[in-house]
Amino acid sequence: MRYELLPEARLDMRRLHAFLDERNPQAAHMAMLTIDKGLLRPVDHPFPGRPIPNAPHLRQLVIRFGKGGYIVHYRIENDIPVITRIRHSREDRP
Repeated sequence: MRYELLPEARLDMRRLHAFLDERNPQAAHMAMLTIDKGLLRPVDHPFPGRPIPNAPHLRQLVIRFGKGGYIVHYRIENDIPVITRIRHSREDRP
């Protein structure tokens, strides 16, 4: 079983990869592998993340990477994790 990425989350992945790839292509590759592996956690355990205040249908999952990590927002639809957004923990984004 896999997960589904919404278009916004796909754009987030491209943006995160491009940011790292300019500085360290190997780290960019490892980050994408780490995110992919972390996104499989909700497949095995659909509610590992914590609920997001003011958005009861969404959950937040933290995927550690280096000194920071990635914040993933997702919901479960028909037993499939649907990834809505992904950002780095040091980004100033909602």
